[in-house]
Amino acid sequence: SPSRGFSGRCAAIFAPGGMAPKCGIGMNITNEPPYTVQILHEGKPAHRSGMIRPGDVIEAISGRSTASMTIPDITALILGDKGTEVELRLRRSGLLVTAWLLRSPAKLTPVEVNRQRDVQRRREAQEEARIAEERARAPAPPVAAQDSGLTQSSYVVTEGSYADYGGGGGGGAGP
Repeated sequence: SPSRGFSGRCAAIFAPGGMAPKCGIGMNITNEPPYTVQILHEGKPAHRSGMIRPGDVIEAISGRSTASMTIPDITALILGDKGTEVELRLRRSGLLVTAWLLRSPAKLTPVEVNRQRDVQRRREAQEEARIAEERARAPAPPVAAQDSGLTQSSYVVTEGSYADYGGGGGGGAGP
């Protein structure tokens, strides 16, 4: 099926005050919703991130849902100045994946690769902290006390002995 590419090359896009180069992330997507990743261009930001795969459905770009977007809308959000970040929320087999990418005009240099990894790690840590904070604020669900019928046992295992963690005794000498 036809696709639209957001290559790592910079394209001349009209901007206030004239033409300004805008860079992509190196992938092709379908032309119609649901916008699905078809191809990752080797060495480009989408490929180098390791976070995006062909078949991923783009749910949101920089926090904006793609549900009612057109290709020009998506293009406007994905293309940007070299070295700036773009966030993609992707659906993969029912799971949501978030990737933060640095726009780049060509293959990433080793310094840019490290910066890409740092951005991804920083953003993941921020997301994890946000989720932990939300969980901490949420009231704990009531827990019903139940007798599981299991007993807790501790064993010291030394050479020539074994431990039975099934709750049924043990700790005897081994063979």
